[in-house]
Amino acid sequence: MISDSFTIEGLEVKLRCETSIYPTISAYLDSLCKGPHCSEKVPLNVEVGVADKPPKLPPDAIKTINRPSIATYLNGKEIYFASADGSLSYLDPINRKSKIFLTEKIINDTATLFSLLGGTIVEALKYDGLFFLHAAALSNNKVKLLISGDGGCGKTTTTLCLVREGFKYLSDDSIFVEEQDGEIQVSPFYSHFHIDKNLAERFPEFTKKYRHSLPEGIKIAINASETYPEAFIPCLKPNVIIFPKIRPVEKSTLRKIEKIEVLNRLLTQIVLASDNEISKIQIELLRKLVNQTIGYELISGKDVYENPSKLVVTLKKLEGK
Repeated sequence: MISDSFTIEGLEVKLRCETSIYPTISAYLDSLCKGPHCSEKVPLNVEVGVADKPPKLPPDAIKTINRPSIATYLNGKEIYFASADGSLSYLDPINRKSKIFLTEKIINDTATLFSLLGGTIVEALKYDGLFFLHAAALSNNKVKLLISGDGGCGKTTTTLCLVREGFKYLSDDSIFVEEQDGEIQVSPFYSHFHIDKNLAERFPEFTKKYRHSLPEGIKIAINASETYPEAFIPCLKPNVIIFPKIRPVEKSTLRKIEKIEVLNRLLTQIVLASDNEISKIQIELLRKLVNQTIGYELISGKDVYENPSKLVVTLKKLEGK
């Protein structure tokens, strides 16, 4: 076993990992944003190993969340994450310890493996007041912007457009929401972007060393600050939320939406905590985020696809609001 330590959003993760899988596990943990170290957070002890027969779920465990690759179960205060191949992650959020049992099959399925490991860490961070939100985050002058929505709605495309035009960024996809001094602040889960062949062709400056060898259907992680130095920022306090939709229309439009609609849309972009008391805190933070911001729906049309800089013209209208 190899012992190591990582910091993720200020939380120290003390890892004990089987030697054969340490390179994969450590590379993933290194890709996550460290954030400022917080001595007040009790470290999370995580042990990861490969098992021929991972342990079974406790018979009284209740399924709380069912996602495509990972299901979550609650047994008292203990939380379990189970994948279809039989791999299992156990989390005791009170005593701050986790054990992850992996099958040989999941080691070659890094998407599911990282969902299992990442889900465990994200759940532990909820007990520190940090809550995951599926959204991009950017800043430009007066506009502190979140872009939220399902995969394929245009978050990464919009983020790349805006970074190219001078916006600062936190993330194109995954952030944490927390309360700081009575206001809602967001920080990144990871700072790199995931870009496929289509986006690489549209934004070649980001992917010079990758795009010629990038196969169809595969996404690569890129560091946008290598192309635009000092573009990355570690946190911001949002004042605008945009929900983009790609539509076959000629001209893009921006429509203000009511706060109740903003909240309902944000609720589809989170995974509620397994513990009811923690989930109540999570929902209350979302309410505060909604009250702190103005929400818009962005219909992204052909004009933006053909000339991404036109998106900035559309969003400039927000600076005076």
